[in-house]
Amino acid sequence: MTGASVVTTSTTMPGPQIAGEFFAVPLEPYRYLLYAPEMGVAFVGTARLVNRIVDMCSSVSKSRSCLDPELSALLQSLGIRDADDEEAEARIALELRLRSGNVVMTDQTALEALDSTFSSTVAGRRARLRYVGMEGCADAWHVLEYSLAHTRARLGEDARGLEVIGVVTGVLGPEETARMSACVDAVEVCADVLPGVESRPNLPALQRFPVDWLEMLRLLNAAGCPTSLRIPVTLAHLHDLTESLHYLCEIGGFEEIVLEPSMRWGCWNGTPESETLAMLEAFRAAQRALAPLHCSIRMAGTQPGSRESFCGAPVEQIAVLPNGSTSQCCGSFEHYCDGCFARGDCAGPCQTAEPRDVAFQGSQRCHLIRELLKDRIVAGIARSGVSWRRSRMAAVSHA
Repeated sequence: MTGASVVTTSTTMPGPQIAGEFFAVPLEPYRYLLYAPEMGVAFVGTARLVNRIVDMCSSVSKSRSCLDPELSALLQSLGIRDADDEEAEARIALELRLRSGNVVMTDQTALEALDSTFSSTVAGRRARLRYVGMEGCADAWHVLEYSLAHTRARLGEDARGLEVIGVVTGVLGPEETARMSACVDAVEVCADVLPGVESRPNLPALQRFPVDWLEMLRLLNAAGCPTSLRIPVTLAHLHDLTESLHYLCEIGGFEEIVLEPSMRWGCWNGTPESETLAMLEAFRAAQRALAPLHCSIRMAGTQPGSRESFCGAPVEQIAVLPNGSTSQCCGSFEHYCDGCFARGDCAGPCQTAEPRDVAFQGSQRCHLIRELLKDRIVAGIARSGVSWRRSRMAAVSHA
């Protein structure tokens, strides 16, 4: 590469930072993914274009956005940024955990949380409401149905901007499954706490689920309820990962499967370990295999435009517990993350699940996130033919 050189803040970061929140991620010799998370834009360019942008940004303070008038004009001339592009729409998210042991949230607690969170219009905003903990509990079901009906009535027409998700962490019977489909806009099935996963050893690892759980998936699919699956994956699962996910997707008709790598992550020293590479290749193989089923395969932190902690919780989400107390699981941007191109989409380590006494220094998981995020953005660019923009996020979601 000739001319001005790309700036990076860390020798171990694979995505060189041009300036501010603008990154040039190597794809192949002399070709780069140019990604600006704050602008909501990404495109593929040559080394010559990277050098031109570096020249433009060289006089801009590192503490300021790299979107100066000259660069903005360049992006507009390339058809990458519209002159009237707006700022990213604000997001609000609330999770109501209806039950903890024998304690069930009251109607009053639920309504107070809903009224304070969605006190003003949700029109034009991405608003999400999640309910957790209904299985086998009549009182919890009452809270869900009563509080949701109240909120929708209060918001009126604006309720169309509110996405309601029922989170299933166990098994719903046929009656509860129908009830769930009638209440919510979508269902998220979490398989990480299911019993019986080690039964039926004659089947591949991820197919050893209870028959009644599989029947629940069939019923949700038959009801036409948009359903996603969240499931842990260990190194032992990789051999038959694609076969197992294909099996589950055919039963459940999932629009999305979020895989949670479950392994002891080594530190990131600039080189991916063999286990990390094996996990990455298995994920990519599963993505290719399930694409004809219109099912997206991803992991937390790899959804462009939606910043999530390692645990999968979006940074804007507030969780309300049955006793009315609140909890926010938000990742921590350590100094290490400053030069990472994924920091606009990955919120880093979960402070609730991974408390630490020392500063985060990166892990092998970071490499997995960066590679899979890069794949999704490049796939979105390929479909559009020119670039990825935040307004096209929905199109990228099935990369």
